[in-house]
Amino acid sequence: MWTLLGRAVLSVLIGVQRGNFVYKFFYYLTEWYLQLLARILPKFLIIPSLFLVQGVLTLLVLRFIVYLIFYNLGYLPDLTP
Repeated sequence: MWTLLGRAVLSVLIGVQRGNFVYKFFYYLTEWYLQLLARILPKFLIIPSLFLVQGVLTLLVLRFIVYLIFYNLGYLPDLTP
C-alpha cells in the first residue's frame, strides 16, 4: 500500500521532464486510495460504506476528467491501439 504512495511521489520527481507526471501522480494516488479503502471498507457498516463507495466513484470520475484535460492539452500520448 505504501509503495503506491511512494510511486506517486517518484512519478512527480522522475516525470517532470516527460510532461505526464501529473497524470501518473493522480493515477498512483488513486490506486493507493482504493487499496486503503479496500482495507477499511469491511470494518464499517453498510451506510458509511455507501458514502465511501460514492467517494471512490467520484474520485474515478475526477481521474478520468483529469486525463481528458491533459490529453486535450497534448501532455499525454494517444492510448488507442
